[in-house]
Amino acid sequence: MHVRPLFPSLLAGALCSAAPAFAAGDAGCGDSPAPTPHLSIRYGGSSAGGLARLHLERGPAGGHAWIFVDLDAQRASRVDACGRTLRGELLERIPLDASGAFVRELPRAVQELAPRFQVWTLPARGSAAASALSNAVRWAPRDTPEASGRVADQIVITEFMKDPTAVSDTRGEWIELYNPSPLAIDIGDWVLSDLGSESTVLDRQGARVTIRRFSHFVIGRSADPAETGGVHVDFVYSGFSMSNGADEIVLSRPDGSVVDQVAYDDGVLWDDLPGRSLSLDPAAYDAAANDSPDNWCPSRRRLAPGSSDSGTPGELNDACR
Repeated sequence: MHVRPLFPSLLAGALCSAAPAFAAGDAGCGDSPAPTPHLSIRYGGSSAGGLARLHLERGPAGGHAWIFVDLDAQRASRVDACGRTLRGELLERIPLDASGAFVRELPRAVQELAPRFQVWTLPARGSAAASALSNAVRWAPRDTPEASGRVADQIVITEFMKDPTAVSDTRGEWIELYNPSPLAIDIGDWVLSDLGSESTVLDRQGARVTIRRFSHFVIGRSADPAETGGVHVDFVYSGFSMSNGADEIVLSRPDGSVVDQVAYDDGVLWDDLPGRSLSLDPAAYDAAANDSPDNWCPSRRRLAPGSSDSGTPGELNDACR
């Protein structure tokens, strides 16, 4: 696969000037049947200090992608396509290969700018109605261990089932975590709690509790699929439950520092339906973006054939809109 670097103008000290107009096409817009493209930052070589590359997967084969970049130091422009808002400046339009992917190098000099990337894709002969918006990823000094030593900051709460109907709450609740960093993260002895009195240690019991890089990890109250409604649980906890009304999910390190936190209400701002997990839009896979109820929605895919419950535990979530 051909790889070429991004940000030649940034290395010269300037981003692309004004963002060009972005035309989505002349066809009507609606819910796209296309899968959500998956964007990630990966490192070459044997360590996270190697060459960084921006990867896109699950795009339309032979289609095109528009890369948008948003810098912390600049005011992000807003570019709409079929009612969706893309953050940042339009940096580049590139073709996708036969598998619907691309790879672009990220010069290390750009990392200090903490850029946030997002990609909008379109099939080769498609229209805006068949377009799809990727998740967003940020490349910052805190993403590398040599810069901060806190790669674990990147663990994100991406989905949770608080009110299953096919099985009991006492056994069928689960929480999905995502590690978007280039290194595996051991969450053994981390703490799962709410903002009240409930708290439990993710007891490693002498073993590593590892979330692989760029991977989902499901923690729940039972490992028996008959009790979870067919959900595969990677780690079982006890001593913590989620209220069917308003509650919080707080993930902390052993030293008490919070990694991620989600506070939901009882159907006021959060679209809350029994039997359906609450799912974070892949475009908001971020520990700050998941604070907003606007980025969450009830899942749609059935957990198992014939099941009354829905969710995508261990998989990339479906887009909310």
